[in-house]
Amino acid sequence: EARKVSGRPLVAHIHATEFDRAGSGANPTICHREWEGMTGADRIVANSHAPKRTCIERYQIPAEKIDVVHWGIDDVDSVPAARPRNFFAPRSGNSRRGKVPMVLFLGRVTWQKGPDYFIEMAGRVSRYVPEAKFVVAGQGDMLPGLIRRTAELGIADRVHFAGGVGGADVERLYQMADVCVMPSVSEPFGLVALESLRNGTPCVIPKAAGVAEVVNNAFKVDFWDVDAMTDQIVALIRHPVLRDELSQNGLAELKSPRFSLEEPARLTSESYRRALSTPAWS
Repeated sequence: EARKVSGRPLVAHIHATEFDRAGSGANPTICHREWEGMTGADRIVANSHAPKRTCIERYQIPAEKIDVVHWGIDDVDSVPAARPRNFFAPRSGNSRRGKVPMVLFLGRVTWQKGPDYFIEMAGRVSRYVPEAKFVVAGQGDMLPGLIRRTAELGIADRVHFAGGVGGADVERLYQMADVCVMPSVSEPFGLVALESLRNGTPCVIPKAAGVAEVVNNAFKVDFWDVDAMTDQIVALIRHPVLRDELSQNGLAELKSPRFSLEEPARLTSESYRRALSTPAWS
C-alpha cells in the first residue's frame, strides 16, 4: 500500500521468515503475508545467503531480485583490557577464570535458537568437566521444559537461567564466559556470534547459519550434533592456548573492512539504487 500511495519503489529487508521461526509448524497466514510483501517488493535485501535460499525455495522469489547484505558490527575496539570475573570464579586470586569455566547461551529460548541442544550438550560436558557452569540468558516458551530437563540430567545445580538481559549486562555476560554457544536450528544470520567475538570470547556456531558464511575464526558444527559440540566445548575449556588463539584471531577478523558498518551501508545503498533504476521507476 505504501508503494501504491507514494509512487516509490519498495525494498523489503528480510532478517528471518516464518519458516525460520517455526519450521514445519509455520503459520500459513504469516507465510502468505511474507509472500505478499516479497512479491510486491522491487528489491529484497537478505542478511545472508541462507534466507535468500529460503526466499527462492519457499516463496518462489526470483534470485536476481534478492541482494545479500551481511551484517556488520560497531565498537570492535571496545573489549576491556581487564575482563570481569565470572559469577562462579573464586573470590581470591587474580585469575578471571579460576577453576570454574562458564559456557553461555544468549538469545530467545525458542525452537529456532536450539536451547534444548545447549542443555543436552551441558549434560555431556559435565561428565568431562564437572566444575563447568552453564548460563542460559533469555526468555521464551521452552524455558519450563528446559528447567525440567536439567533436573532429569542431574545438572540443575550447574545450569543457571538468567532470564532476559539487556544493555551492559549483555556485554558483561559475553566477557565473563569462556565460550559462547549458538546452537540455532535456523539462523539467517546470528549477530550473537559477532557480539561474542567482539568481546573476546570464542564462539561455537551452526554450519548452516548466515554468520558462518563470513566468519572464519569460530568453531562450526551441525546444530544437532551434540557430541561434536561437546568435543569443541571441552577442548576450549581444557586448552587455554586454543581458547586465547580463537579469541585473538576472532577479534582481529572483526576489524577487517567487511565487518564494518560502512560495508553493509554501501551494499544497501546499491540495492536501493537498483530499485530506482528498474524500468518501472527510472
